[in-house]
Formats: sequence, C-alpha cells, structure tokens
Amino acid sequence: MKNRRLETLINLLLLAVWLVVFGVLVVYAKINFNMSGMDAFMLSITGFVLHYVFSLVFHELGHVIFLKLLKMKLQYVNFGLFSIDFTTGKFRLFTYFSSDAGETAFLPTKDITHKEIKLVAFGGILFSFIYAIVGIAPLFFIISPEWFCVLGVGACSAFYLLTVNLLPIDKTSDGSILISRKDHPKIVAAIVNHQRREMQGEIPPEAEIFKSSTQPLACYYHYLYLLLQNRKEEAFYVINKLSLSLDDFIDDEYQLIFPEIITVNFLQGIKDKSIMARAEVFFNEEDPRPAVIRAHCIFRSSCGETDWSESLRKAYEKSLRRASYFTKEIEKHFNF
Repeated sequence: MKNRRLETLINLLLLAVWLVVFGVLVVYAKINFNMSGMDAFMLSITGFVLHYVFSLVFHELGHVIFLKLLKMKLQYVNFGLFSIDFTTGKFRLFTYFSSDAGETAFLPTKDITHKEIKLVAFGGILFSFIYAIVGIAPLFFIISPEWFCVLGVGACSAFYLLTVNLLPIDKTSDGSILISRKDHPKIVAAIVNHQRREMQGEIPPEAEIFKSSTQPLACYYHYLYLLLQNRKEEAFYVINKLSLSLDDFIDDEYQLIFPEIITVNFLQGIKDKSIMARAEVFFNEEDPRPAVIRAHCIFRSSCGETDWSESLRKAYEKSLRRASYFTKEIEKHFNF
C-alpha cells in the first residue's frame, strides 16, 4: 500500500541520517582518542544496539506510566525486549520482530477525551526524549574513549527512535496524535470509548465524530451504525466510497475495512478483478474475527468453492458465538 511504502521510505531516510551522524562521531572518536578504527566502530555499534533496546523499553514505559496516571487498564505491552499480555498473563522474550513490537494496547475504565489520548502519546515521547538526552551526556562529560563510544556515539539509535515517533509519519505514530490538526485524536478516543462499552455488552451510542469525519475509521464505524439502523443502502454507499482509496489505508484501517468491501461488493454482484486479487492475498492469513470469516465465506462461495465456503460458514458460526453483543447485532444484517 502507498502509505506503507511511504512510511518505510521515511524510516529509511531517518535511519540513514542518524547513521551518517554515527559515522562522523566514530571518526571523531578514532582521531580524538587515538583509537583504532575497528575498536571505535565495535564499541560504538555495541552502544547503538544497547541504546536501541533500552530506548524502546523506556518509550513504552512512558506510555504505561501515563496510562496508569489516567487510571486506564493495560491489555498488552510489547517492549521489544519482552512483551506482556495482561489479559492472559502471557510473557514472551525478545519480541522485536513481532508485528506489534513497540505497541501498547489499553482500555479506559471510563469514557476518555482526545486530550487524554494526547497525554498517553506525550508520555512515550517524553520518556524517549529524556533517555536520548541522558544517552548523549558522555559526549560532553566522559573522557574515557570506551564510554564515549558505547554510551555517547551509540545514542544515535535513541535519537533515531525519538524522531521516528515524533514525526507524524502515519496515523499510528505518537507525533501524529500530538500535532495533528485534523480529527484523528478525537476518532481514536471515540473508538477506544466504543470498544470499552462494547466489551461490557452494550451497544454504545454513535459518536458524533463518526458521522461528521471523512477519515476511514470514522466512516467504518458510521457504516456499522447505519447497518444497525437497517439503512443498508446508505451503509453500502459508505463502503463503496472507501473502496476508492484502498491504497491510502494504513494497516489497521485495511484490516477492518477490506472485509466489508469484499462483502458489499459480492452482495451487490460486483466482481472487481483487483478486489478479487487482493482478497486472495488478504485471506492467506488466519483471522478469527466474524467479519473476516464472513467475507471469506462469501468470497469462496462466489468463486464456486462450495466445500470451502461451507467449512468457513461453520467457523463463522462458532466465531459468532464468542463475539460481543454489538458484533452479533451487526452480523444479523448479512444474509449469505
């Protein structure tokens, strides 16, 4: 997707900038301390890795502390070095290469505002900034060449992580939430509040931001509420309009919206070749959500794969039994 490619490009450019700074400081250490180039490089790269590890831990710790100050309930934290699932008590080590590395999931104990969402984002940035500043202190106060390289030069990785999180590269970055002039923070707060009430077995009232915003996630939730009101024609119109901007979605948006695009397309008898090609790729990964299984079932049925479709229908019914009351009410509006 375009957004994902742009995010990757910006990340690589930022990494390149800090690697250049890293290289300049390694050369400085070699000349200033009369070290061998190999010694200066090996000590500095060791520090680079260590700072990366602990900077990520500190960043997520900032989120956790601010969440606790706001009395929110932690669900999951991936510190990179390790992850903790507070809902199951599961603990895993060395989770840097997980798709959710450096992520924190939470639910409030009461309805929250977009300002509180911004405070949570600020917590991560603040702790990253403090760690990075403390990290470069050896550049100014420590004469020992070893500590200069390990703690000082190596801190380039901490500044890399700080800039990645601070810049509004995509909608999931802390910088995007903190400095966004659009309604993104309000949408995040509305979704979190919706999820809290949904998990309590309620059908929450629709947030006004879902009706007024043109952002994909707001439109997605508006679509769900239109279905609840049995306004299918309007709901399908919202999804068909979203299908025109598929390449602009970030991953979270794509995972939620694409199953609905598949469902609506096939229920309306539309067999767009590009959608079908995307569907083959999308369904390569297992996803237990009823909406995904429902879309997969409809897709396989439309392709004439009857046995596969029937198997998916059974999986759908099983998944639906475990779903929230809100989800069950939504799924009643699909006859397939």
